[in-house]
Amino acid sequence: MKNNKEGKKNILKKLCVWIIGILIIQYFLGMTSNLFVTFPTSGTQTQLWEFAWHQVPVTLHIVVGTLLLVLSVIILIVAINNKMKKRTISGIVGLLSIFIAGFSGAQFVSSQNNIYSFIMSIFFIIALVSYTLVIGS
Repeated sequence: MKNNKEGKKNILKKLCVWIIGILIIQYFLGMTSNLFVTFPTSGTQTQLWEFAWHQVPVTLHIVVGTLLLVLSVIILIVAINNKMKKRTISGIVGLLSIFIAGFSGAQFVSSQNNIYSFIMSIFFIIALVSYTLVIGS
């Protein structure tokens, strides 16, 4: 029984290594978007979203963010199903952080208010730390 629990723990750690790697890719996509994509200074939300979807770094940032959200749900499910309390808490924090970062990103595209970009960066760090804690425990 102990080997089975260790095996599930190792699967969870591998998933967390993957999500950390993808978070790092997401960071670079976000920085690329921030530095090299200039949004129009005015426009409706629809126009801003249409512009965003035509920018390769922004589109990749959105797609990778969606992948992160799916992977964070999988990590949380694995932790819950295996009754790993500390890892479940880290999984909840990670999932919420990725969700809040994604929501803030959507708000940023619609409003071009830099506070949402700042919120994305804060919750990126929280997600990164939460999944790092899973690997270390």
